[in-house]
Amino acid sequence: MQTSCLSAAERDAAAAANALQGARKRAERYGRRRLLTASSPAEPALPPAESSSSPRRLYSPRDRALLIIYTTVAIDMLGSALTVPVMPFLVEALGGDASSLGLLFSTFAVAQIG
Repeated sequence: MQTSCLSAAERDAAAAANALQGARKRAERYGRRRLLTASSPAEPALPPAESSSSPRRLYSPRDRALLIIYTTVAIDMLGSALTVPVMPFLVEALGGDASSLGLLFSTFAVAQIG
């Protein structure tokens, strides 16, 4: 069994310093710009308070871009979901046959590519 020469307070201070160092490494790894500082090694400082003049950002630019992409895909899927069940009835009402229905579906699919 290995005995330690450090007191309990020294062990706690060393553990807090290691935790702070690990937090700094994670902050650097994940690209956080704000450095972690502490008034005491055991507790990190609070982030600076935001001023009332600057609006709070709810979504990052990446999140907004993904929201636009997902919305576009959802509208596209809704268009396909509404077109497919109705199209055979429209083709039949206008005097078309199965080949014209296939041609319409093919043109719709090609139009979605561009």
